[in-house]
Amino acid sequence: MKNLFAVLVSCFICFHVAAQQKATVIDFTATDITQADTFQANTVMIFGGRLGMNKKNAIAALKARKDIVWEYDNFNTVSQDVNSKTETRIYIYKKDPVTKGKGASLLYFIWDKGSTGIDRIIFFKDMAPMAVGDTKKLFVADAIDPGSEFYKRFLIKFDKETTSPYTTEHNYNAKKIQVIQLKQNYAPNDIYFSLDRTLK
Repeated sequence: MKNLFAVLVSCFICFHVAAQQKATVIDFTATDITQADTFQANTVMIFGGRLGMNKKNAIAALKARKDIVWEYDNFNTVSQDVNSKTETRIYIYKKDPVTKGKGASLLYFIWDKGSTGIDRIIFFKDMAPMAVGDTKKLFVADAIDPGSEFYKRFLIKFDKETTSPYTTEHNYNAKKIQVIQLKQNYAPNDIYFSLDRTLK
């Protein structure tokens, strides 16, 4: 019986350690996220925020940074109460070194109605210089070209395509990634992406 108990405890410890290793957080600005052995969108950290993070912790992380400016999207944000479960959206910008105000648009954090954690993080085009290695290819034609080596290695095949007069969106449900091609006149073929835990 003692041996059986020891085996069970050992298995539990191994499972716990494996689970911790599997959920290791990776920094978007320091790691090529496309080279992870098993890509998990919820492990990608950017400016202290990641998918599933509550409003209180995400906003505290944003406030701690001196190189960005952030603001609520007041058109879509129902409440700025960090404990609320209402829809909340936040724009994040690079801080202009001269004016100290809003510079380039970098990110968009989205909490859907009823959600307690970030549901989507949109990485705008101006995030590309901060990406590492092949992650930069999520902002260029390689991300929409099934013939590219990057596409065949990382994205492989989209699960759903949605088109409109302004965008084409490809969803990769298992990876929780959406690649977006913007087709507006002022930004022809602008490509960027989001991490989206609601994809399924």
